[in-house]
Amino acid sequence: MEGHDDLLEDIIYPSTTYEKYDDLRELPLFKNYEKLNHENLGAYANMCSDLTQDHDENHDLVALCRKLKRNLHDISNGKKYTDISYDKRCTYLKYWFFDNFSTFHDWKDVSKISDKWNALTEKHSHINCNFDANYNNSKYLIMDIIVDFYEYYHNKDIKEVSDQMSAYRAFVYYFQENNNTYKHIEKFCLTDTSSALCKKFQECNEHCRTFLDSLMPKVEAHIEAEKKSLQIFEELKKIPKFITEHLGSNGGSAVDAILAVLIGLSFMFLILYKVNKDSMWKYEYITILTHH
Repeated sequence: MEGHDDLLEDIIYPSTTYEKYDDLRELPLFKNYEKLNHENLGAYANMCSDLTQDHDENHDLVALCRKLKRNLHDISNGKKYTDISYDKRCTYLKYWFFDNFSTFHDWKDVSKISDKWNALTEKHSHINCNFDANYNNSKYLIMDIIVDFYEYYHNKDIKEVSDQMSAYRAFVYYFQENNNTYKHIEKFCLTDTSSALCKKFQECNEHCRTFLDSLMPKVEAHIEAEKKSLQIFEELKKIPKFITEHLGSNGGSAVDAILAVLIGLSFMFLILYKVNKDSMWKYEYITILTHH
């Protein structure tokens, strides 16, 4: 049984961006994601049952379909989202749906739900949020997060500075991780202005460009700092082997003493790096906030 349990622990389950980037949960996009993803199905609990077949059971897909139907009605009647524009509601819904679908399901199965989505929009005139196959491209999700953070960060009505600081810090890490993809989008859209992705990029570019340009030096500095840190640790890992080979078994106590010092230095390096990084974050945030 222990071997079986160990095997289960080694399984890596896929994560949605909502789970992976949980530090971004102050963003409106992620706050509404949580609402859209809740399990209370009410009158929709028995819908989409036709998606479950004897030889093709997919209860997760059925659950996602039921949530989608509930959410389409909720964002359309306006009672739960009165403070959010209709376009934003639709964007949040698409982000939530495609983040879930692309994480846990194969795109070849999307028609099972898209047909139901389209049928709902055709049947009910008040539902005006159509299925968007462009979201099969994960770059769409990246652009949605960038735009949402930009609007959140520049919202003058937000009073919780600590929340903004946390979100700012989380976004810089997010942007750092997705920097290469963003640069690829930027380069691609220099020559292609007609694709849906590039139209989305250009809309963002008109508003976010100056802000993102201000982030680039910080992102690049953090990337470089991480590279140097990894290089230092790689070199530290070689030292114990070097000492052992040169002192041999007769120098056992000396090896232990030197190793203890090295371990202590490693921990000191980590602590200093963390303190310095935290101080840098506070300084960066305060500097930008004064120009907010």
